[in-house]
Amino acid sequence: MACAFTNVRADDVPDFSATTLTGDWDGARSRAWQQGVQLEAAWRLDSLRSRGEGFDRTRSVSNLDVRFRADLERLFGMTDTVAYLNVLDDRGAGPGRDVRNLIGVTSVEVPVPTTRIFQAWVQKGFFDDHVSVLAGIYPIDTEFFVMDSATALLQPIYGTPADLVLTDTPSIFNNAAFGVRGKWYSPDRTLYAMAALLDGVPNDPSRPKATAIKLSGRDGAFAIAELGWMPLEETHAFDFEPTDPAAARRP
Repeated sequence: MACAFTNVRADDVPDFSATTLTGDWDGARSRAWQQGVQLEAAWRLDSLRSRGEGFDRTRSVSNLDVRFRADLERLFGMTDTVAYLNVLDDRGAGPGRDVRNLIGVTSVEVPVPTTRIFQAWVQKGFFDDHVSVLAGIYPIDTEFFVMDSATALLQPIYGTPADLVLTDTPSIFNNAAFGVRGKWYSPDRTLYAMAALLDGVPNDPSRPKATAIKLSGRDGAFAIAELGWMPLEETHAFDFEPTDPAAARRP
């Protein structure tokens, strides 16, 4: 997510020893976190078998995801400012070719295996981060059309919907465009509105393996807006010990 690390506090240091494969690096990761620097990497491998009349084939695709975040307020005194860099390496033949699926079989399947910069942006927050402006290489599917439940599912149809994916080269995984995004939260952060304006064609189609910012009048522009409501839940029907005393008295 583009803004997943916006409101990170120095005292909210994760338990790297318990939650990561390589641990806390003798405390180096915790110290870097407190100074405003975060680095993480993840590797995913999907291996799928396709069977049909006349063929039986197994294909594998991989996704290496490296992320770097810098809190520019802690590092350089730039209030409520964050820089973010995300590099992807995607490899393997797509199993979607075997089943002739228009939007793929796995969410890390890409048309051209490549290593490229997926995100590179700077975000500035205003009014206690209730308003923010982001500029840089930005994929819209990190914030727009996001479904939290899709993170546990394999197929891409559970993420960004097909009516957006199959439009003419939107700024989505793994091919992002340069642009700007503005976002607003209500004081209780239950209501939000956001909009983005980006280059109409991400990167350079004539060089599908390259990362490029190529602004052209022929590319046009891509615009998107979203308004959402996320009510805060105080308790659930099957919470036997609600933390809110008032909730315990409700019928």
